[in-house]
Amino acid sequence: MLDKKMLISMPDKCIFATGFGLFTDVCGIEIKWVAVRGNGYFDWTIYMTKDMSWCNEEIARVGDKLHSEKYIKMLVPCDEDAFGLYRF
Repeated sequence: MLDKKMLISMPDKCIFATGFGLFTDVCGIEIKWVAVRGNGYFDWTIYMTKDMSWCNEEIARVGDKLHSEKYIKMLVPCDEDAFGLYRF
């Protein structure tokens, strides 16, 4: 489970989790995603794409930001302190 202490220990702009997801309640959309620690602060975000051919670095650079609390916590389980640092 992601917590603030883990975020503090990560280097800036580090991709610390990756995966695939199927959002069944959103018309069955399949995504590829990466979780990225912020630059210079301990925030983080999840970027995603529907294009399965993109590499992780490309997703982190130009992917769409995930805004749904439900899916954020499903993809990267985190405590409330870490979730409070999520960059919407």
